[in-house]
Amino acid sequence: MDLNMAEVKIEDHKLKDKQECTLLIASNILLHRELLQTAVNALADGACILAREKVGTESELSNGFRLETMFEKTLKEEKLLLLRKGVTLGNPVVIHVTGHNYDWLPEVQTAIRSSSKRHVILVVQGEPLSGVVGLVNCIRKEPGSDYVRCFFILDSSAPQFDVNLPLYQQQLKKDLVMNVYSGGKWGSYQHLPLDGCATVSTPHVSLKIMTPGDLSSFRWLEGNLVPESVQTTPDEELVQIYYSALNFGNVVLATGKVAANFLGNNQLSQDNVQGMEFSGRDQKGCRVMGMMAQQALASMVLADTKMLWKVPDHWTLEDAATVPVVYSTAYYALVMVGGMKKGESVLIHSGGGGVGLAAINICLHAGCMVYTTVGTKEKREFIKKQYPQLTDRNIGNSRDTSFEHLVLTETNGRGVDLVLNSLSEDKQQASIRCLAPRGRFLEIGKFDLANNSFLGLEVFLRETSFHGVMLDKVTSEDPETLKILQDIVTQGISAGVVRPLPRTVFPYTEVEQAFRYMTTGKHVGKVLMQFQPEEDSKVVVPAPRLMQAYPQYFCNPSYSYIIAGGLGGFGLELADWLVLRGARKLVLSSRSGVRTGYQSFRVRTWRSYGVKVVISLADITTKSGVRALLSEANRLGQVDAIFNLAVVLRDAFLENQTKADFVTSAGPKAIATRHLDELSRQMCPHLRHFVVFSSVTCGCGNTGQTNYGMNNSIMERICEARVRDGLPGLAVQWGAVGDVGLVAEMQEKHRDRAIGGLLMQRIASCLEVLDIFMRQSCPIVASMVVADKHSRGSGSTDIVQCCRNIMGICDLKTIELNKTLLDLGMDSMTAVAIKQTLEREFDIYLTLQEIRNLTFAGLEELGTRNQKTEAEKQSLEGPSVDDDDDDNDDGPPIRMQLLLHVLGDEASSLYPVVRLPSAAGAGADVEDELKAGPVLFMLPGVEGVASVLEPLAKNLKYQAVCLQLNYRDIGQTAHDIAQSLLPHIHSRLAPGAPFRLLGYSYGVMLALELALALEAEGREGHLYLVDHSPDYAKSVIQHILGTNEEQFDINFICTIYKVVAPQEATSEAVRKLVEKITPMKSREEKLDHVISMLLMPTGDKQHYKTAIASIFARMKNTLGYEWNPKKRVKSQTTLLKARASALKAEEDYGLSKICEKKVEVHVVPGNHVTVLGKKETAAIINRQVTDSEALKFKNSLNEEHILQ
Repeated sequence: MDLNMAEVKIEDHKLKDKQECTLLIASNILLHRELLQTAVNALADGACILAREKVGTESELSNGFRLETMFEKTLKEEKLLLLRKGVTLGNPVVIHVTGHNYDWLPEVQTAIRSSSKRHVILVVQGEPLSGVVGLVNCIRKEPGSDYVRCFFILDSSAPQFDVNLPLYQQQLKKDLVMNVYSGGKWGSYQHLPLDGCATVSTPHVSLKIMTPGDLSSFRWLEGNLVPESVQTTPDEELVQIYYSALNFGNVVLATGKVAANFLGNNQLSQDNVQGMEFSGRDQKGCRVMGMMAQQALASMVLADTKMLWKVPDHWTLEDAATVPVVYSTAYYALVMVGGMKKGESVLIHSGGGGVGLAAINICLHAGCMVYTTVGTKEKREFIKKQYPQLTDRNIGNSRDTSFEHLVLTETNGRGVDLVLNSLSEDKQQASIRCLAPRGRFLEIGKFDLANNSFLGLEVFLRETSFHGVMLDKVTSEDPETLKILQDIVTQGISAGVVRPLPRTVFPYTEVEQAFRYMTTGKHVGKVLMQFQPEEDSKVVVPAPRLMQAYPQYFCNPSYSYIIAGGLGGFGLELADWLVLRGARKLVLSSRSGVRTGYQSFRVRTWRSYGVKVVISLADITTKSGVRALLSEANRLGQVDAIFNLAVVLRDAFLENQTKADFVTSAGPKAIATRHLDELSRQMCPHLRHFVVFSSVTCGCGNTGQTNYGMNNSIMERICEARVRDGLPGLAVQWGAVGDVGLVAEMQEKHRDRAIGGLLMQRIASCLEVLDIFMRQSCPIVASMVVADKHSRGSGSTDIVQCCRNIMGICDLKTIELNKTLLDLGMDSMTAVAIKQTLEREFDIYLTLQEIRNLTFAGLEELGTRNQKTEAEKQSLEGPSVDDDDDDNDDGPPIRMQLLLHVLGDEASSLYPVVRLPSAAGAGADVEDELKAGPVLFMLPGVEGVASVLEPLAKNLKYQAVCLQLNYRDIGQTAHDIAQSLLPHIHSRLAPGAPFRLLGYSYGVMLALELALALEAEGREGHLYLVDHSPDYAKSVIQHILGTNEEQFDINFICTIYKVVAPQEATSEAVRKLVEKITPMKSREEKLDHVISMLLMPTGDKQHYKTAIASIFARMKNTLGYEWNPKKRVKSQTTLLKARASALKAEEDYGLSKICEKKVEVHVVPGNHVTVLGKKETAAIINRQVTDSEALKFKNSLNEEHILQ
């Protein structure tokens, strides 16, 4: 039998020798009484047996063995029984949680405090809207609360709770935490997967890319057009689409080469921008083709009649879909903007594409000389076959700039009168050079325009002109020009100039494949998406066709939408989401109104879209306030949805909570929701949605949030009651929400940390799942991102497969692995897609030129090296003190990253003493007289300069005097350096006065040496050592750079290179650097080589060389540092450890061997660098922390919070 499962250890043991087992799995054990007794003896109290029995076996056979049946399930061939070993309840404490005055709170606090292992049972009966579920879930997360149980009796026919009644006695024996009695059955609240809501059937779908740059993230989304109820104006026509075309603009947007905000002036026009042209049938069944500014990649559109044409009888709808945008673009650019005349010469780029072919047709018909470019031999042959008048002398290469030579040669150096350009970067510049005097350059590409690329003015000396041609702007902003363009295209159709183009057709279910195919540049003509086949008849009223799509929530612009807590972080995002979904009347309820510039900005933005925004200051914790709120909303329009996001936190352990805390927390949550429920039933009879934002704190529990969990639970019970009454009701349990909201405000950075086993959920993800939640019927739902304990593998296979898929290569055996991707047909669009994929999925950053030179063999090597780097990175970071901390080191060791800032500051590094800005005074130059007040002498790390300590100094209530280290004192020991710094202290410290020293990193050793010297003078003092000690410093340096002398040098130089020149230090560059410096014999030679690689003036290079040499010397000095065991520091010593430490070490980092007094150790959030900027660090040094601040600091170290 194959039992090779990860993390499962298989051993052979006898059951009778086992004790305190948690779970036993056995087959047919109920029929073997002796074996069953042995199994029961092996179980711990409360542990379980999972019995696999024959169908028909009665669970009563377990009677007499202290086993309670917890679960019973009959399958086809066997029955599963979960049997739990009973526990002794003794004399439980029963407390009835009743009413809203919280009189039960002191009793619960006393019972838990004094219960030991005595069960405490919280009972709620006859109060279906109680929040006891959330209360108990949170209580059980606190110390000493393991024996708290909940009995929530919802069935009105149940007898009054009594532990001696059989109904309750039997349930008590099972010793379950949550016991809910409803409908004559016992159960509990559990999280289950929400099935069946991924997609919906709808007649209207539209395409959207969820992550630009990731073509696998395309989704068909539900639209808001319903054929039976659509009301059109005389200028509009509802069209059911049969074919929709992809355009180059769609591809640059989908691949992320151009951002959506380049096309739209505001969010409303940026939300969904895919698709411009289509063919289909109108409501009368007539065949039409047309275009629109965006959203034409859809099953139906509401089209502007000025952008519609009737399809000629001799064309199919497939033919028609190839025409509108390409010919409109070509006519608009060449005729309306460029003023093309007969006999002029025209350079048309990408002649094998849709616009290119349309432009060639138009130009040849107008009697112009045409030059064009293509990207493949197949396209070249197609052009020559399609247009016999064009030969190789008219056709250049669009993949490089060789076409410039061809055009200038064929025109005898004059150039062409018009250039229709879609190429970018160097090829765009070459195209500009192809212009003849008074030539017109027509830019239809968007890449260089969006990136504000350089355009030299010299070209205008020849009286040339440059035109940006934006057809999408015309379709959305210029109806008069649009009408003229419609007439020109109509005339072209009549004259036979406008002809259907070649095309490649994909079914709409293969949208990713269609886009990938288009990015390869292999297609000729157009790429189409087919939604349904065309009927034989010319006029057929189309029947609505249901398609599967991801659900979307839409608002009615005539109705009003209420958001309680609408000016909070999540509230503003929700309001913005509603506006994007069609809401035009918002009522935002807030206790304090608009207080910040950002809130004001968002409100002004919505109003600029035509949204009516009302800020209500009504107190929703009162019935009169809620009535005023609903009345105000009804005056705007019928209330369609109510959202309650309001929250007030009063966090503390249960034993420290008061009734007032519970009342305050209940105000915007339980009380406001109760009023909203009651009054909306009367005042909002057509309400479609009633939504409250709850939290997983309620569903799973969280330390210190009993009142928060209870009030969220009350809101959930209200939503359940509404649904039972046939009214809308939805409670959403959010996990930790990043970007905005309470948790985001508490986290300054590193939003990817896990909180209570959950990762922060991005606001975009929250709004995405809200679409699903608003379209399903469950009253309580939850959304959270569970932290994955297993890191992602990013081996060579993954990288190769991703790049192979992007390039459309089915089998690597069909290509040469050592050919560059460029030689294998990769164009600029594909290169961008590969670049973004490597960055997003594998944290590999390459330039476009490096990607062009890649081979698949190189990709395999890159993947293997990346996997190795990930493993080394994990090893480098080592285990942290707190796995949930958000400041673990990353990339090159973060300690070394400060070099980039420090090494660039040559002038300030020359001062021996620098007074840093602090809470006690501004910074000053070297010899400024110190003000009265305490002085703290600070010693920097290996960098040797004061700027490293600025984040700490600004929060100190001392005058912060930093003693800088001279870059030129390379040969000195720590003792020698300390002796050279001693005079600077003497000149600033009165004779016999006590001293205060702070050492950071390498400065710790200097602080210890200075302390010995000052104590020898009879002084007393206090040492503050930040995240280092001599022993710990040695271990860290060896861990980062190794112990082998040669390897130490190479690792150090490579790390310096990565820090000083991060843009140049690619993986390949570092590999070449290692190959180059490894044979070099001396360290100075190696250092000279890496310095020579830096692009900077010679003077700067010399400064860098000196600084790096001194830093290297201090690191070697650290490795050789030995403390004299006969000496002891007598002064009080405080060690401030970073919670995210690079290595495991002794509690005091080994300082007990150095210090005479016990070292006072504090653990501060952060890593070796960020610990300097933490206010907690400064507070400990200041010794002026108030009780409340101390408590807050303690809680920040010992508690985790999951907040909405």
